[in-house]
Amino acid sequence: MYHITLDDKKISSTNNKIIALINYRMLLKRADLPNNKHWASLYKDDKIIKKETINHRTASISIETDISTNEIFIQSVENMGVSVNQLKLLIKQIDLHITNSKLVGWLSKPSSRKYQPIQLDELYVMLDILTQAQAKIGGYTPQNYRNLITMTGLTEEEFYKLFKIPKTTFYANIADVAKNNHRSMSYKAWLELQEKVLEFLESNA
Repeated sequence: MYHITLDDKKISSTNNKIIALINYRMLLKRADLPNNKHWASLYKDDKIIKKETINHRTASISIETDISTNEIFIQSVENMGVSVNQLKLLIKQIDLHITNSKLVGWLSKPSSRKYQPIQLDELYVMLDILTQAQAKIGGYTPQNYRNLITMTGLTEEEFYKLFKIPKTTFYANIADVAKNNHRSMSYKAWLELQEKVLEFLESNA
């Protein structure tokens, strides 16, 4: 838990590091507080990690190096609820040469041997992919199912035969919700199908 204090009085708390740092910077820039007369402090749990007098001129640079591009990426992935496999599926649909190990490295902590920094241009592209992941294959919907089929380049018949899906079940799952023959798909089955499609795409790369 992060805490922010003004002259040793707690004014906000959050579990989110990025929100804590933004709130801390905003405190340093508060126009109603004169420069160099009040103390701002930022704590993580009970340990102080920043303390300085409020100064509007230096507030903008006070925390600029505290948030890495990796943290932004990881936070975005968590907030959007997108799985690694969903990211892999979409990466394969564009001309972006990102290996699985690099993707895992971006999502790893700096203390991990797998860690790899994500560059700003890579982050820009990945945030766009995250948005697409939500729109195209986030959770099961008939449209997302049809998007998944399109990714494989297979016809509907080729798709259900290749992945051994009963024909009636297949067409019920991709039918619009308003149709009488529509049948929903469980979350577990949806994830399993995405994994199978990913294996197919990787084997045909």
